[in-house]
Amino acid sequence: MKSPHGVGVRRALGALVVLVTTVIVAPLTQAQNLIPPSESEGSVPDFAGTGLSGLYYDNSAGYSGTVGGSPAEASFTSSNLCFPDCQGGSFNDGNGGLVAFTNGNATNFTFFTQIEQPRTTWDSSEIDMSGYIAITTPGIYTFNINRDDNFSLTIGGVTNSYGCCGNGSFQDQFTAAGLYRISTLFQESGGGSDMSLSVTDPNGNCIIGCYDPNNNLEPNDLFYSDTDLQGAPAPVIGGGWPAMVVAGLMAVGVVRRRYA
Repeated sequence: MKSPHGVGVRRALGALVVLVTTVIVAPLTQAQNLIPPSESEGSVPDFAGTGLSGLYYDNSAGYSGTVGGSPAEASFTSSNLCFPDCQGGSFNDGNGGLVAFTNGNATNFTFFTQIEQPRTTWDSSEIDMSGYIAITTPGIYTFNINRDDNFSLTIGGVTNSYGCCGNGSFQDQFTAAGLYRISTLFQESGGGSDMSLSVTDPNGNCIIGCYDPNNNLEPNDLFYSDTDLQGAPAPVIGGGWPAMVVAGLMAVGVVRRRYA
């Protein structure tokens, strides 16, 4: 006859094995951030965004956007952060400077030659970009990042940072449609380099950093700059646009929901 005590011990051990096995084999989940409502909760401009505003710094000369008052060497605009592409491509730092690295995916370059002449290499470079991202449908969005070397992305005051090198992903849950403040910081040391961001919506559809069937990078109109929003109150982190201003704008049709 089996001892009831022995049976109890075996059952407990069996349960422990199941628990341990479950913990070991359970898939790792992506980090998920709950993003607070934006200033423009519930509304997105009825015009397309032209991209984020970018600044370039020459770290080798001691310049950096992380240092207050440090001068930028150049400015530019980009609607897709696919440098040199969003398909895992890499750039050789000896093949050129900012224009070569962005690989046709940036425009409106202005070089501040009073700072220094444009560099012909990409070593020891830094890019800071800022603006707004339009979230047209509440839900969970997945952000995929490739980087070599360091990359950080801040949306609605929540930051995800990655050191060198490789790829990573995280998920942000947005409870309301609207414009959310977004900023990026990218720093390259030496050797090969890449900086890319692609985004999928709550239905798993690619909406930023996407390629068509012919392998062409598709235009993205979900990034807005401060220049895009001139003449209307620009969203900032942490709250809603003043109610009277929103009501007035909606009354004259300046701001409305982009999608029903």
